[in-house]
Amino acid sequence: MNHVIAIDGPAGSGKGTVARLTAKRLGFRYIDTGAMYRAATLYIRRQKTDINNPAAVTAAVQQCSISFSLSEDMQEQYVLLNGEDVTEEIRSPDITCLVAPVCSIAGVRTYMAGLQKAARDMGPLVMEGRDIGTVVYPDADLKIFLTATIDERVRRRQKQYKENGIEMDFQQLKQDMSQRDMIDSTREHSPLKKAPDAVTINSDGMSVEQVVDRIITLFREKTAK
Repeated sequence: MNHVIAIDGPAGSGKGTVARLTAKRLGFRYIDTGAMYRAATLYIRRQKTDINNPAAVTAAVQQCSISFSLSEDMQEQYVLLNGEDVTEEIRSPDITCLVAPVCSIAGVRTYMAGLQKAARDMGPLVMEGRDIGTVVYPDADLKIFLTATIDERVRRRQKQYKENGIEMDFQQLKQDMSQRDMIDSTREHSPLKKAPDAVTINSDGMSVEQVVDRIITLFREKTAK
């Protein structure tokens, strides 16, 4: 069976960057489940589906196609919604504000989890999200719970927005992120939580390379047994 590294953690913890680089160094596929939910949220917004109607949202999500593609140099991953590159659009503040309610719908999570589980058939992978080690891949070779202090996570998210030409107020971002943390950790279906056998890595004061090195060392120790 193909190897799986599951990386979970709250918003802004650096999961995406760390997972992508870990996958690159190991020659694994990288799956950003957060991007999948964001793409679904964008589709729902475009279809003007009532976000307060779980059945309608679930039905709409099941009608859209979400996939990934790589740049020619294999350095960048693009998110495709029905074949359209929406990589930048799904990271907008508007989608960020809407994605948590969509993620909390049981039907949406069940459907997405099915797609995520099927990814294993395509080869070894590094998958990041909020319920990968607890729900999607409870049998993952290695489970990581990646976290950081709220202020550090806000700084990272603010920097990400700025790189995309968007100026965001620190305190507003902090309030939004705290609200997202609350929704993610208290939702009834597949809440954000650390798997019992996951290794916690607090990335405060660590470079991306140091975190990736730690994960690869842990993976090799696990799979050498």
